[in-house]
Amino acid sequence: MTLYKYTTRDGMKKTLSGASLLMRPVNEYNDPFEAAPAMSSEEVRKAAIMVAKSERSLERYANDPSLNEEALTLPQIKSRVHGDPAFVGEIADRLLRRSETSPKEVVQNFQEFFSRFFGMVCLTRNPANFLMWSLYAEKHCGFVFSIDPTLWNHTRAENVTYSHHRVSLPSVESATNEELVSIFLTKSMDWKHEDEYRILRRVNAWKEDGEGRQAFLELNYGQIKWVCAGVWTPEEDVDELRAIVKASKFPEARVYRASLNSTEFKIDLPPECRGPA
Repeated sequence: MTLYKYTTRDGMKKTLSGASLLMRPVNEYNDPFEAAPAMSSEEVRKAAIMVAKSERSLERYANDPSLNEEALTLPQIKSRVHGDPAFVGEIADRLLRRSETSPKEVVQNFQEFFSRFFGMVCLTRNPANFLMWSLYAEKHCGFVFSIDPTLWNHTRAENVTYSHHRVSLPSVESATNEELVSIFLTKSMDWKHEDEYRILRRVNAWKEDGEGRQAFLELNYGQIKWVCAGVWTPEEDVDELRAIVKASKFPEARVYRASLNSTEFKIDLPPECRGPA
């Protein structure tokens, strides 16, 4: 199975030059439901306890005198959190009592907690989706490129499930790895047209690039077979990209161009670039 990635002109150059895919934290994408499980009131409280150790929660607790009645410093709070489960529960309860939309706040903390440790790459099985060209490929001035996921040794691309319902987290204490992963791999039916696959990877250290946190997933030799320019991509950018391809880790990759269908509202790709029917 071949997967595909839409990107901007600058993003395409960086991918080829760095032989890597950009990863972002799960809470920095354009869907507020990312990593946001459905929770009952009981699970909200359990989840609040679990994520009360997050940097966001501890900083808020330290800086709000109405919460931090003991006037503890942030280092003191962090020290107590590591050895005092009752204190963690107290932080969670105080934060919940202060929030009129406590489920929302707990979900945000849940998202932030996992975003500290996990990055995500979003791919697709459809390289000719009109909306995705518009949204993710610089309004048809960018590129789409192929990726052979079989050339990764220890990295798997998982298909996204589309549903009308959010995934419930049955028990914070006993949640299985499969249940947690399903939270990241389930999206609203409104996104079904993206036919998405995702790669989740643990990130030991994030870097800032001015737009948020970033990390990189290395691509192997020959993993990009072709690159296709958008219908409005300037010819000089296509020529520049061909030169970058030759000097990259993917010198045999071919560069093509998409076109507008003459009778239908759809994007036509060369036969070499077409995905599943």
